[in-house]
Amino acid sequence: AVTAVACAALPLRAALAHRVVRVHAPREDTMSVRPSRGRTVAELTLLVIAVGAVIALRRRGVSGSSDGSGDQLVSLAPVLIGVIAALVLVRLYPLPLRLLMRPAARLRGAVGHLSLARAGRTSVSAVLPLLALLTALTTAAFGGSVLAGVADARDHAALIAVGADARVEGTGVLPAALPDRVRHAPGVRAVTEAAVNYQAKAGTGFTQVTLAGVVPTDYAALSGRMGLGAFSQDTLRRPSGGGTPLPALASPSVARTYGTRPFPVRLDDGSDVTVRIALVRERTPAVIGTNFLVVDRSGLTRQAARTSTLLLTGDRLDAGA
Repeated sequence: AVTAVACAALPLRAALAHRVVRVHAPREDTMSVRPSRGRTVAELTLLVIAVGAVIALRRRGVSGSSDGSGDQLVSLAPVLIGVIAALVLVRLYPLPLRLLMRPAARLRGAVGHLSLARAGRTSVSAVLPLLALLTALTTAAFGGSVLAGVADARDHAALIAVGADARVEGTGVLPAALPDRVRHAPGVRAVTEAAVNYQAKAGTGFTQVTLAGVVPTDYAALSGRMGLGAFSQDTLRRPSGGGTPLPALASPSVARTYGTRPFPVRLDDGSDVTVRIALVRERTPAVIGTNFLVVDRSGLTRQAARTSTLLLTGDRLDAGA
């Protein structure tokens, strides 16, 4: 019985197909074809999956799963978006052709009318390469945007870690002649000096903080240029007459601890200075960390104000120079 049904399948299909006599086959061009219910259901299913992939991508990002295999739905998001865009284009493609057919028919020349007619008579299967091309372009564009985002994030992370285009520092105080030598190095546009005290102790509890002594004019320009905690130079300038307390730029954690009241800070050389927080910034070029203070180094002792860090800006800096 199974063999008989299998053998009769093709003849029965041919007989059913020719049950109605037609002079020619039905048109299947882009102008006249109507999407079937099955195609509509398939397209809507793809749309729902694509929306789910985009939502998952926005919520979880492109990071992999806990086992390192990654999220397959998220990885398919660019391809699904490209397929949906291509299907929408195929759906809308006949509409402008239908709108332009009548105006083109009233023109004197036959070129426009025949061109639109030729485009409208194109088989639906001829649009399939367009689907593949649009999907490939969408995937490539998505990949390019991801790579650009990764590159920007990497550059920003490097900027936060370095504080400038380049950084020169040692285990102690730098040689006095080094800043001038670096200023004349190829590619260097500006050099900002800083005296960083990594073992400073703040308040009566001697909480460890990092205090950087800087020249307000140069440091404010560097902060604005790098986009790391820009501020007005006058806010950090030492009070006229050499009075205290020194205005300080502080991290949020230090500002929460001491507020705006004056408090003492003991520096690495054993000297003490009284500071008052005048402004708060999450990041600053001279110090990498979350507990820091930045003051005008003219208010520090000569030993504590000696340069220990150089922050460089420029193009194509030569590390070997």
